[in-house]
Amino acid sequence: MRSQSGRSVEGPTLAPYARSGRLAAGGRGSHAASAGVARYQTQTSTLTVSAMGGAYVHTYTITTNPCNDTFIGSGGIASLGLNEIVSGTITGQNISIDGAYQTFNPGYTWHYDGPLSGGASHDSMGQTVPVTFTNAPTSTSNFKNHGDYVSSQGGGSDPAHSCIGMPVS
Repeated sequence: MRSQSGRSVEGPTLAPYARSGRLAAGGRGSHAASAGVARYQTQTSTLTVSAMGGAYVHTYTITTNPCNDTFIGSGGIASLGLNEIVSGTITGQNISIDGAYQTFNPGYTWHYDGPLSGGASHDSMGQTVPVTFTNAPTSTSNFKNHGDYVSSQGGGSDPAHSCIGMPVS
């Protein structure tokens, strides 16, 4: 076999790689078999909620589970000392979210279900508050395979039953 420059690429050092397919896949070793395969990965994002026309802007760091589109996160309004926990789902351009204040007014909760572009949230005080959302991804995991993810979690039943690191079908 000859390269484009006309030099031989076979020989005692390259032949085993050419036969195994690792050279054709980029010479990256044993994980080359998974090269180019899309895999389910977790994603970290900054979720911003603008309430009451921007009078109150809540910012959260969320982590999304690709197996069921759920997310969990925390944040709030730092300038007010407001810390919140949020959870929900994001599917396409729609969000369902529940928030619970941890400080400032503990016990206060709110909920929204609708388009990211906005609508009316409802809170534990019986109020309706107009909100809009932006979701900006900041990082994505890069698990080479499912075993890589399970190992990163310390093993166990929950990680083993997750789709993270599995090929997208």
